[in-house]
Amino acid sequence: MGRYVPSSRLTHPNSKVTVLGRVRAEVSSTAWFISPSLGPVDLKRAYNDALRQAEGANILINFKENTTYTTYGPLPVSTVKYTIEGQAAKMEIPKQKSE
Repeated sequence: MGRYVPSSRLTHPNSKVTVLGRVRAEVSSTAWFISPSLGPVDLKRAYNDALRQAEGANILINFKENTTYTTYGPLPVSTVKYTIEGQAAKMEIPKQKSE
């Protein structure tokens, strides 16, 4: 399951995009008695961790996001895990010519 995203955030028009390779990162949270949660800061950390795996990368393209929720049998403990995987790329925006 999960969600496929063909491009990352905003890809600037007329930019040069160079694919640097496949990357994958995840973050998780475990809690007792209550539901664990992940916030925007955690998701951004996973995104940045994935980018750091390819030198010079500043954007992810063709990536998939997946969230899994696991409960451990009769124990009052559960885990939520967010995974992001896709292609790290370097986006270069050409300089605008001024007249």
